[in-house]
Amino acid sequence: VRVGVLASGDGSNLQAILDRLHGRDGVEVVAVGSDKPEARALERARAAGVDARAFPVEGGDRRARDLAIADWLAGAGVELVVLAGYMQLLSPGFVQSFPNRIVNVHPALLPAFPGLDAVEQALRVKEQLGTGECANGGCGPQVANPAAAPCDNNTLNPAVATSGAAGARSSHTAV
Repeated sequence: VRVGVLASGDGSNLQAILDRLHGRDGVEVVAVGSDKPEARALERARAAGVDARAFPVEGGDRRARDLAIADWLAGAGVELVVLAGYMQLLSPGFVQSFPNRIVNVHPALLPAFPGLDAVEQALRVKEQLGTGECANGGCGPQVANPAAAPCDNNTLNPAVATSGAAGARSSHTAV
């Protein structure tokens, strides 16, 4: 399976995928893209010998950026797209380019805590934190949902670290 990964930041979920899956059992990460040229995920990909490219929004045209990413991934022969900490909403055109072949690694239990402030939402209601992976760009069924216990004092930074660790440990499972 040829995998393309999109990430916006550090790339800890990408690293877990590279360490646990890349080059094993027919899984090959062939492309890593980001909306941020400075994302550490791109460095991690290059260090692993994986093609990496940044796709910042040019002139506010998100749809054109998403189609450029889709074309690039398709050109690399990507069969499965993993959104591993990708902090952008993808346009319908992108999702339609990879029907039933998109997995989203999310930092809190879905569908209860969607969006950018998922961990904060979970803390507000003192729910168990974890990582949910959804297919089809966030609108499909969950394929894995391992959980991490919230930190004792319910403060944000340890919770983010806890949920991030759960995501990194589990992201390869969903793939």
